[in-house]
Amino acid sequence: MARLINTIVSFPAGREYFTNHLRLFLSTVVPVLRGRRLPSSTQEQLIASLQKASVRQSCQRELLQCGMLEWVVNFLESRNSLYATEYACALAINLSLNVSLYLIESSEPDSVMFKSWELKKETHGVGYFKDLSCSLYNAMTLVWLGCSRVRLRAKETRLYDVLRTRYLKKLCPLCDLHVPYLLAVISGGVKQLEKHQQKSLRELQHMPSRCFRSSLPFQLVSNYQQKLHSIC
Repeated sequence: MARLINTIVSFPAGREYFTNHLRLFLSTVVPVLRGRRLPSSTQEQLIASLQKASVRQSCQRELLQCGMLEWVVNFLESRNSLYATEYACALAINLSLNVSLYLIESSEPDSVMFKSWELKKETHGVGYFKDLSCSLYNAMTLVWLGCSRVRLRAKETRLYDVLRTRYLKKLCPLCDLHVPYLLAVISGGVKQLEKHQQKSLRELQHMPSRCFRSSLPFQLVSNYQQKLHSIC
């Protein structure tokens, strides 16, 4: 059944159908995903289903209201399959890009958004997952920095130190490209890194196709992030 739901929601017409029955859809899938220990294959399919549905803003709002962002961040802190992690990261990014999140979270600087930064302390991964994890985690961090209170408290919460340490280790070409931009966002020196940003975008275009289609590229996330400054 989970695989069937994932197949249906993979198509525009399927997403439109579930959007028209959104509360029924989410009230069926979310409690199952959050409330019981599922076989890994079932869990993967349900997470992928929610991620694909979350490209619609109406679905994003409902998922935020039922606490799915906090759940997915906690999920990412545990060991999971590459498939589940890929779609969970993309789901977190989609939810993070919803404007209503910033209206809610801007008054709660110690809320769930800071948990996601702990993910930056993890290893870069290996093989296929190496580039995937860095691309998604860096994009997710950039989204969080769209909130001014998060950005202003980045040094206090040690996000700045974590990013700087990662960059100094020189372990990952993608992080070597992305992290200076993230540090510049925190320190207010973004304009000095416009050339770096273009180079970073070219690298991010090699992101695996499923995530690239469902999540905004690094450049577009940056543009969106700039529009949110006045909101926060």
